[in-house]
Amino acid sequence: MSTIVKIDIPQRDEFISQGDIFRDLKYIYCFHEMEKYVDVVEITFPYVIVLSQACDMKGMYEIINNNGKSTKQMISVLVAPLFDKSKVQNGDYLKKILGTNTPSEKGFSSKDKSTIENDFHYRFHFLNFESSFLEVPDSVIDFKQYFTLNIDILYKNVSKRICTLQPIFKEQVTLKFSTYLTRVAIP
Repeated sequence: MSTIVKIDIPQRDEFISQGDIFRDLKYIYCFHEMEKYVDVVEITFPYVIVLSQACDMKGMYEIINNNGKSTKQMISVLVAPLFDKSKVQNGDYLKKILGTNTPSEKGFSSKDKSTIENDFHYRFHFLNFESSFLEVPDSVIDFKQYFTLNIDILYKNVSKRICTLQPIFKEQVTLKFSTYLTRVAIP
């Protein structure tokens, strides 16, 4: 059975950290330059979680507040979208965000669903939120879907930060993500 994730509500003036969850963040997916205009495709993710290390994020906070070392400068922050558990199980979780032309992944068998819910799947991390926190549905992080955002975007949207995972749960996400990234790929 999956672990129930415990969260905290950060103060608005706290630095953005690993495990923080934001709602409704925009990501520029692609753009095309035409002769007289630029066509931009922007995606709004309902929820994203910060994956970058807390120590790096604190260093950037100190730079922003003019008392940090320039060696702590980060160009961007690593984040991953949170997907509603039921949409991931059906295999169509990217359709709503990327559009109807996006192919669905093969739906998961009952064994796959059980593996994901019990958090044994290498690619997915299940977040079963404590019942007192109802803003974010039970979610899945698909570690194949991660991207970067400029830290200024996060600080301009700090009012959209809704919670942060408690330290042990941040660590679980980090360990699972690093395990996914360091797997040996065999064609």
